[in-house]
Amino acid sequence: MSKNFWFSAFMAVSTVAEAGGAPVEASFVKVDADREVLVYKVKINTDKPLKQVDMKFHYLDADGKELSAAPFSWQNNIKGKIEPIQKGRSYENADPTLPEHTAKCTIDITMIHFVDGSKWTPGK
Repeated sequence: MSKNFWFSAFMAVSTVAEAGGAPVEASFVKVDADREVLVYKVKINTDKPLKQVDMKFHYLDADGKELSAAPFSWQNNIKGKIEPIQKGRSYENADPTLPEHTAKCTIDITMIHFVDGSKWTPGK
């Protein structure tokens, strides 16, 4: 089989995978009471290089009542240096700003900023 066949097959699979969902997923992991932080995960589902992920955190108490909501912009910041965001990776992060009595959190992706200057928003 030709190289073009395999390249076309790869591109078709990649496009189908991206068409089925968001380029990025964000999810609540846990509240770490010892460190007093909320732990969350960002999973990259796209081949397109990313610059930043904008999210909205909804902090909930044990009964599921929203305590507050706050916008948050995530970049792959390692010790003060912005590192490339890599496809297929999951990044676990900590948020030290959680309100008192937070038991869980829901996270909405509000916008994704790509390196080429384009943007993605849910439903677009």
